[in-house]
Amino acid sequence: MDHLKKFESKVLNKNEASEVLSIGYLGNIGNIGNIYDFDSLFEIIKGVEKIRPVWLHIIGLGPRRDWLISSLEALEINYIEHGASFDENLKSAIMSSCWFGYNGFKEETEIGLSYKSVDYLSYGLPFLNSLKADTFELVKSENIGINFDSTNIDQLIAKMSSITSSEIANMKRKSYSVLKSKFSGKSFFTDMDQVLEAIY
Repeated sequence: MDHLKKFESKVLNKNEASEVLSIGYLGNIGNIGNIYDFDSLFEIIKGVEKIRPVWLHIIGLGPRRDWLISSLEALEINYIEHGASFDENLKSAIMSSCWFGYNGFKEETEIGLSYKSVDYLSYGLPFLNSLKADTFELVKSENIGINFDSTNIDQLIAKMSSITSSEIANMKRKSYSVLKSKFSGKSFFTDMDQVLEAIY
């Protein structure tokens, strides 16, 4: 169960964010791929930057890396590409300074809760989420980000254009709290004990 512990030791301070609205996209080798809805990400950024500056931070490599970078440059979107990294200190410094993590998937993708989602929570990072079912309900009930639909992005753009740093700080605190209460090693073993007690 050692892999569960890594979600408890990445960042100490979950209350701060950069002054500029920044979005993090976290992948690793092979994770800039075909199931992610980058077209919606472009539309979101271009819409919000009419009101306030936006920067995109990218960690990861993959089959669509060259296409992604070319698209960002063609659209004149501000971005910083950090490459692939397994250095938790580096990822933590980059992601925890962002306002949101991008959790946008293509409409046909069916995932209950992505590994990426839990990673974002471990950095105290609320997310822009298009996954349905469990992730959608978690974001909505716990206020740990903003759900969106690729067919109606205007509402998301309006919300992001007016959101305040205090709202972001609150979402960040809640994101890390959800990580500890639902996805940490301690919560896993607590839940397992309850399951075993119910069985025996």
